[in-house]
Amino acid sequence: MKKNALAKKFDLIFVSIVLYALLYIVYYALYRNTVFSLTLAFMTLAALHVLYWGLTRGRRERIAKEKCEREHCEAVFYSLPYLNEQALASFFQALFEKAGYRSEYFEGSLVVEKGGKRRAVFASFAGPCGEREVFSAEHLRQRADCVGFILLCDSLGEGARDALSSLIGNDNIALQRADIYALMKRHDTSPPVLYKKPQGKRSLKEIFSYMFKRERFKSFFLLALIMFLFSFVSPFKMYYLVFSGVLYIFCLFTLLFGGKRDKVKSELDKV
Repeated sequence: MKKNALAKKFDLIFVSIVLYALLYIVYYALYRNTVFSLTLAFMTLAALHVLYWGLTRGRRERIAKEKCEREHCEAVFYSLPYLNEQALASFFQALFEKAGYRSEYFEGSLVVEKGGKRRAVFASFAGPCGEREVFSAEHLRQRADCVGFILLCDSLGEGARDALSSLIGNDNIALQRADIYALMKRHDTSPPVLYKKPQGKRSLKEIFSYMFKRERFKSFFLLALIMFLFSFVSPFKMYYLVFSGVLYIFCLFTLLFGGKRDKVKSELDKV
């Protein structure tokens, strides 16, 4: 996505600046010539960039593929709420049949069976699923006389997990966005993309959250620690302390703006 690309460009620029400064300090300590040291540092940095791009070509191709998949996933799940019930049921009927299920309809709702277990399918993509959607799926299961239900949703919202836990004795499956898209990829099928989410303006806080993601804390902290330790043995003590201080500030930014990614429990192995 564009936001991730912005964060990666920031990382590349920042690392290049820090590395260039370090190379200059090392070369100046060796040759005591400012112009020569700046030129040699630039040439070394350019060579390292060429080497880096050559070594990471495969990784960049993989990241580009993952980016396309994320964008397609976003477009698919943005479109799903706009599909009518018949189109939604027809798509998931085809998807579950590819997954080895037998399917039928009960009162207009999809029911699938595999391994002797018959489950009612309840889909809701208008927003995060709550206890209302969970109990609606349970009501459908009871009417269709199934051993459980398959709840398809973008995410489980407030009250949904407690509602699922309260349904003791049923063989239920709750598939969220990541699981559903993985199932689509596994069987090479997806619904038509009717709409794409419009791109809005990014707030300053949102930009900072991508530039200083929580995952970058370890990298910033380790680099800051290395530069701080180097300050004890280098004649350019002040340079290393300044860069170390800046990096520690970046560590603080990762804690303030980085956010925290919640882990989503997968139930795809039950399908």
